[in-house]
Amino acid sequence: METLKSKYDLVASEAVDILQTRYKDEGDLYSRLERYHASDQTLQQFWKVITAVPQWVDWEQVRRGQLVFKRYAFSMMIGFAFQGFAGEVVAAPGPAKVLDRTGSLSRHNITPRVEVTLLQWLMKVTQSPESLRVDGQGFISTIRVRLRHAAVNRHMVNASDSSSSSLDAAPHDIPINTYDSILILTFFCCNPIWKQLPQLGVHLSIQEVEDFVALYRFLAYLLGVPDEYFSSAVRAKKTMDDMKDGKNTPSEVSKKITSEFIDAFADRAPYNASRGFILAGIWSMNSCHVCDALDLESVGWTPYIAFTGLRWSVMSAACLRRAGFPLPPDIFAIKVSEDSLLVLQGVQLTSLQKVFSILPGFEDYAPRTEFGGSLQKHTYESVFPARHPKSNDCSKTCRYVLSISKRPVETMLLIIFGTICLLGTTLAFTIAKLLMMIIRLT
Repeated sequence: METLKSKYDLVASEAVDILQTRYKDEGDLYSRLERYHASDQTLQQFWKVITAVPQWVDWEQVRRGQLVFKRYAFSMMIGFAFQGFAGEVVAAPGPAKVLDRTGSLSRHNITPRVEVTLLQWLMKVTQSPESLRVDGQGFISTIRVRLRHAAVNRHMVNASDSSSSSLDAAPHDIPINTYDSILILTFFCCNPIWKQLPQLGVHLSIQEVEDFVALYRFLAYLLGVPDEYFSSAVRAKKTMDDMKDGKNTPSEVSKKITSEFIDAFADRAPYNASRGFILAGIWSMNSCHVCDALDLESVGWTPYIAFTGLRWSVMSAACLRRAGFPLPPDIFAIKVSEDSLLVLQGVQLTSLQKVFSILPGFEDYAPRTEFGGSLQKHTYESVFPARHPKSNDCSKTCRYVLSISKRPVETMLLIIFGTICLLGTTLAFTIAKLLMMIIRLT
């Protein structure tokens, strides 16, 4: 595995070098490649490589792999946010160093990077098998990622000093090498199957695992990553284990990126997850060693209960699917929940503004909003003085009401946790009562 750190996507690097030196007209790298690939032998060779479909590709299995993602998309996003990113990506020294040097995940860039770049790419490559064929949205998006990685390699190597300006002169200093590329793919392909989903109470069937790995094998081929490491579920699992043995502990860069990740997504519409809830999720899905190495502060019991409610909700949905209930795919539920939360928060904000404006002495508690063209960009700026001029109890009541309005998802998860606990307690008492009756009768 260590030898892979001295290798990189040579074919894409040569193509990018030509596109950035000979063809500097407007348009991104893929547009230039599509326009000029027939006029240059190197570009023509690269185009032939990316458009050729390997014989091992089974489009029906690819379609089933896309359905696996759609079926468990919400669960996978939870796993990536709380375990995959904080516990895996930033803990790997290579990817963390590249993300820090390029500023891709700075506090101002991390939200659009994750929401626009990453999520849109996942949506496109899992849309349909046609999207991964030549000129499909998933195909174009994936080749753009490959070209962008090659461009980053070229830029970072050229920006270094003369002693390490050549890839051949400093092979182990290649920013995006083959080893790190395989490592990143295991985060998206293997970790959800064998790490993240089981922690959420979701277990894929053998066929679902094979189909999901087959999808990422083809994506690895398009990205210029050796696809033999994902040739089967058994091989992919071994690849993940081998990569795990070679990883280091989180560094100072890891701590910085994790902190910026938490700050960027805390209290952000439409879910408005609190910082405590995000920290509780990271602590729950990663080892104490990783969390301590990232210098994550501990949180109270309320965020842990809310996250437990989230786990139980995901597990219940998976059990209902296994039982044959016609639940919609997670990919559909994500869209509906986001739209519903935006509407709900708009109604809540309008109602609270009216209620607090007519209550004497409570004008300062009214939530103020800033609508930057869409409801999704609103921000809460509620003012909470240390003591209310009339009654401290009223202050606590207002804090509670506004916290429910601000974070409806966490409130709902707390209610789910309490409901399940109540049902479980009731069931336990009922069973105990029945047993006592049976004992008495016998």
